[in-house]
Amino acid sequence: MRTGRRPGAPGQRMRFAGLLLSAIFSAAWLALAAPAAASAAEADARLRVDLPADEAGAPTDVRALVARALPALWDRIVPAQARARADAIAPDTRLLLRLAPGREATTLEFNREAVFRALKDAGIPFIPAPPRIRLVIHARNLGGMDMRQTETLLMEQARRIADERGIILADNAPGLVLEWRWITDRDVMLNARGATRLPEFSETRTLQGADPLPEMTRWLEETLLKARDAHAFAAEPATDGTAATTATGQRVTLTIRRDAPLGAQVALEETLAHDPRVARLVPLELSRSRQRYALWINGGDGWLPDWFARRGFRLTPLPGGEWLAE
Repeated sequence: MRTGRRPGAPGQRMRFAGLLLSAIFSAAWLALAAPAAASAAEADARLRVDLPADEAGAPTDVRALVARALPALWDRIVPAQARARADAIAPDTRLLLRLAPGREATTLEFNREAVFRALKDAGIPFIPAPPRIRLVIHARNLGGMDMRQTETLLMEQARRIADERGIILADNAPGLVLEWRWITDRDVMLNARGATRLPEFSETRTLQGADPLPEMTRWLEETLLKARDAHAFAAEPATDGTAATTATGQRVTLTIRRDAPLGAQVALEETLAHDPRVARLVPLELSRSRQRYALWINGGDGWLPDWFARRGFRLTPLPGGEWLAE
C-alpha cells in the first residue's frame, strides 16, 4: 500500500511524456529525409534554412515547409539572372536531407546532390560552393576625407548580404576592394578591384535620396552578387531524349487524385520510382489532393493499371499518353 507520493512526480511524468512525444515527432519527420551526408567536410551552410516559428507554422506538411524554404535556398545558390527560373522547381521532399522542428524555428537542411541535380535537370546555372571574399570598403567625401561611419554601416550591410546570398566574408580569402568617392554633391564613383573573379571596373551613379546609405546598400549588393555569380556553373538543360536511361524509354504523364497523408504519398512515390520498369520519375505538381509526375518507362506502360489496382487505385488512360489514378 502506498503511504505517500514523491513531490513533483506528476510534473516530471508530464515533462517526460512531452519529451517522448517530441522525440517520436522528430523521428517521424527524419524518417522522410534522405540519409545524412557521409562527410562533415562537405557541409555547406547555404543548404540550411531556418524558418521562424511564426513563418513555419505547425510542421504538419513537409512539402509546405520545403516550399517556404526554397526561395531562401535559391537566393544563395542561383545566379541573380537565373533566380526567377528556379521558382518553377517543385518543392520535392527528396531535396531535403533532414528536418528539425524547434520551439523558435524549424530547421531544414537540403541534400546538396539532390538540389544541384534538380537545377541541372532544369537547365538552371548554380554556384557549386560559397565564394570566399576578403572585403575592404572605403568611402571618401568630396574633399577626399574618409567617411568612417559610412564605411562601418556598409560593412554591416555587407555581412547581412553575405549571409542571405551565400557568400563567405573571410580574412584569408581573395581580396575585393570597393571604393566609393564623391565627385559632386550627388554624383558618386565606385571603383572595384582585387583578386576575385570580378573584373576590375568603375562606374558613376547619381544618388537621389537625402540619405545615401539605402542606395549605396543596393549598389553594394549588386556588386557582391556580380562577384558571387562569377563562380556560377552553367548547367545544360535536360531533354526528353536524355532523361530516360535507355533508348526504349517511353515518357508518360501520371496524375494521382486522392487525399492521402503525406507519409502515404511519399511511400507510393518511392515504391513507383524504384520499380525496375521505371527509368525515371520527375514530380511535376505536388499537393495534398493531387500529384502529377512524368515517368520514363522501359518496355511499355501496360503493367501500370494492374500495379495501381493492387494498391487500391483505378487507372484510366487519357489522350496524349497520360494516365489518371483515382
